[in-house]
Amino acid sequence: MPEPDPAAAIAERLRRIAHVALDLDGTIYRGDTLFPWTPGFLAKLERLGIGHTFPTNNPSMLTGILERHALTPERLAMVGDRLYTDVAMAHRAGALGVLVLSGEATREDADRAVPPPDVIVNTLAEFGDLLAAARAGGP
Repeated sequence: MPEPDPAAAIAERLRRIAHVALDLDGTIYRGDTLFPWTPGFLAKLERLGIGHTFPTNNPSMLTGILERHALTPERLAMVGDRLYTDVAMAHRAGALGVLVLSGEATREDADRAVPPPDVIVNTLAEFGDLLAAARAGGP
């Protein structure tokens, strides 16, 4: 039996995403400044029919999002810049853990993380492109 393809598995998970929970500081903005890619990313979510929420780092928030939107964990992505809160919260909830390197964590931090993030992107714009490609049936 062939080994499973991790990239194909992630692409399949991305295809099923119906809702994205977003950390604010370090993901959407830094300090008082909105990252330039944020408006385009939010518009792309809307075009793709993907809802979004801005939770706090309270793990019960993801449970509430799942219940409120009648989602299974496989249909939720938690996107943030911290491994020990955002990505850990995603993993505890069974959601896709997406690390954005625009804030606190570095690529080296992600490489050492146990468990590692499911997806690592440089910006929200890059994650939006991954979602769009997955919806279009791309890699």
